[in-house]
Amino acid sequence: ATVAADVCAHCPGYLSGVIYICALPYIGAIMNDLPKESLRKLQPRLIGTQDVEDAFKARIDFVDSTINERNASNWDVRLLWVGASNHMTANDMLTALTHEQDHEPLLAAGREGLKLLILSGDADQQLNNEVVNAQVDQHFNNKKVVVIKGGSHALFYEYQGQVVEEILAFVTK
Repeated sequence: ATVAADVCAHCPGYLSGVIYICALPYIGAIMNDLPKESLRKLQPRLIGTQDVEDAFKARIDFVDSTINERNASNWDVRLLWVGASNHMTANDMLTALTHEQDHEPLLAAGREGLKLLILSGDADQQLNNEVVNAQVDQHFNNKKVVVIKGGSHALFYEYQGQVVEEILAFVTK
């Protein structure tokens, strides 16, 4: 999701709109306030290299914290996501969590009218989406924020119909 910050920094003018689904707008100082306590506790385990078993367990815990309704019917999806997460090394994970981005061009584009859609869930166990909303509220003039009741961090998965409706409405405006 943070790719929009890089595109605005390195290829200004290429974006006509941005859609964030339970996402952080950029990596930087916002990371101090954005994660909820459960994700804060997971972060050191995700980048740890000392205990391989715990690193694998942390990835399972991370994936499980993205879905609010964990049950047998979504076991295959959870298994797929855990497997995919294990292709990232501890160093990859560290880079993903700490690589500072130049966010000013993104915020400047927002002040200049770049369209923004933010979709989030009020039951997201990982991110404090109010932090994202407050940050972009100061800079984006042309935005729509949608908070889906009961929505998890995997909003696109658990509320696919609503997410697709909002995206279609945004891109056809």
